[in-house]
Amino acid sequence: TYDLPLASGATLIFNLSAHYQDEFATASFPANYQGADSNGDPIIKQKQNTSSEERTLVDGYVKYIDQNERFEVTAYGKNLTDETWRNSAQPVSNLWTWAGYGPPREIGVRVGFNF
Repeated sequence: TYDLPLASGATLIFNLSAHYQDEFATASFPANYQGADSNGDPIIKQKQNTSSEERTLVDGYVKYIDQNERFEVTAYGKNLTDETWRNSAQPVSNLWTWAGYGPPREIGVRVGFNF
């Protein structure tokens, strides 16, 4: 975060953040026993879509606060690189996998008043 005081007494605040997450299993039992090979060793296969991919999410904002700290405007962005990522997945028997995804890019403006 960087604060930039302006000559008028107002302030601009700049913020940029990044969050890295390595891949991880999203299900308690993410693999299926598929039988045994010719040596009698178990064959275990990963169920489809039961892991979350690695990701780096980048968020940021620029905030303007007036000199009396009564009014502020914030322009913000979340998931600025528009990363698509699975945040949960649960296999339903061997039929399909129920998966949820993280939110897409979000860009907006917030206005606030202090009174």
